[in-house]
Amino acid sequence: MAEEFIEDVRESLQEYIDEYIRHDYEDTSDVMIKHIDEEKVVLVDKEINQAIKIGWTNLLKISLRDWYDKNKDSLDIELWNDVFKNADDYSLDNERLLHQPGLFVQKGYAEFHIEYVSLHFNFEINSFKIGDVNCEIGNPSHLYILLHKAMEDGDTFDSDSWSSIHTLRLQTITRENYKAYLEQALFILYYSNPPQYDGDYPHVAFSGEIDTPVAPRSTDFVHTDFPNANYVEALNFFNTGGNTGEVLYFYKVIEYFFLINRTQEIRSIIESRHNIDRKISELTRVYKEDEENLLISIMHTLKNHHRFDSVLSYAVNKNLVNSNDINEFANKMYLYRNSIVHGKKDNRFDILTRDLIDQEPDEWFNVMREVALICIEVFCYQSKLKEMVRSKDEEQ
Repeated sequence: MAEEFIEDVRESLQEYIDEYIRHDYEDTSDVMIKHIDEEKVVLVDKEINQAIKIGWTNLLKISLRDWYDKNKDSLDIELWNDVFKNADDYSLDNERLLHQPGLFVQKGYAEFHIEYVSLHFNFEINSFKIGDVNCEIGNPSHLYILLHKAMEDGDTFDSDSWSSIHTLRLQTITRENYKAYLEQALFILYYSNPPQYDGDYPHVAFSGEIDTPVAPRSTDFVHTDFPNANYVEALNFFNTGGNTGEVLYFYKVIEYFFLINRTQEIRSIIESRHNIDRKISELTRVYKEDEENLLISIMHTLKNHHRFDSVLSYAVNKNLVNSNDINEFANKMYLYRNSIVHGKKDNRFDILTRDLIDQEPDEWFNVMREVALICIEVFCYQSKLKEMVRSKDEEQ
């Protein structure tokens, strides 16, 4: 009798999975029942090689036996669909599982719901590597769908909508480093496939909302293997600026590299034969350097980058600066940054505010974003990204 009861549950659950835990263009699900008993069921997604354990008490709120006795005459796929739509935190039965709306991370694997308009078009590549980590863009895995069935209760989302969203899959990651690789992957998506309109930037979505596509602009991947980025925190600032539209995050990227830009000078001081007191004095001088001078210094480092001249020309054409003088460019950027930080009511910046009042904020936004991007190319990737991604327009 017990075996018949379990077998009845198994058959109806697998029927539900094959019908609902898949995309509308597929015939069956990759999720299979690996083990089932009166305490739990273990489900495995054979495509991504990930399994989860689900305790019946956590899923059903009562024992499987009591639930079966109550529902055996109506044990169909719709009943199971209601059960999984109302499921709580699956991590209760899986201590290594990190499960939140829009993502799950477990045993070397992570998957995130990504919103970015460019992904609705012919994206140039659906997989790439960052160091040893495999990254893939595509429709959600079937296990992801199962873990996020609750999203279907939204007004704009139903079971057919799963084929309209994209997820980013990371393989060979850990709970400790997945965030760093997520930041790198989001940046690479932006860098390799520029946004189609202002305000669009790849980000993890925490709802069932779906982006509306607009006309595409294509780029071309030359390579699919990207190096691990240095200074991932700077990528975090850049990604945040792209998502929030806050220009100060781009300045924070530039600011992040103020001392890194002086690495050779700092190394020379440390390796010099001077006594310890003189070394400390010289290091203190570097660390206490005026911020505006540090900004000027980093601009001189970036001036040999292949896009820096175009940024400077843009600033001149938009009347942000009077000439191509790098010191003036850095000075005006620093003043603009201060005008935002201190606000227009600060008397120290009254004159500055009047000088900047006719300048469109978007113009300084574009300048700081581009300079921040150049910083990332130079310091995080040692200028290697240009070799890997190019605009198709450049080939013509």
